[in-house]
Amino acid sequence: MFRIIPELTVDNMQQAMDFYCGILNFQVSMQDEEGNTGFVSLEKEDASLFLVTEGSRDNTKREALKRNKRGVGMRLYFEVEDAGALHEELKTKELPGLGELSYNEDEDYTEFTLTDPDGYCLGFYS
Repeated sequence: MFRIIPELTVDNMQQAMDFYCGILNFQVSMQDEEGNTGFVSLEKEDASLFLVTEGSRDNTKREALKRNKRGVGMRLYFEVEDAGALHEELKTKELPGLGELSYNEDEDYTEFTLTDPDGYCLGFYS
């Protein structure tokens, strides 16, 4: 098996979990002990994400995080059953980072983007 699991550094773990679990319906598969909110593993169908807080990183990584904006140059793409239906569902939640739905006629797919609370760009297509 060869699988990639993105690890996203987040400012506020509860806010990130509210977004990924409450909005995108991920489930917590593993997390730090109660009282320690430095790491959470999330899953939804075949997709997995790790969320970590800045404070849980070693000092050299913390300094680099302060110098660099999160999510720049990276987009996580999720292949979904029906991007149009998901977009319609997310529109009802009035999310500030929700992009417009578009159709790529040449390659025959529909897609949209959504920016999470930490600035990571998520793409959804079908």
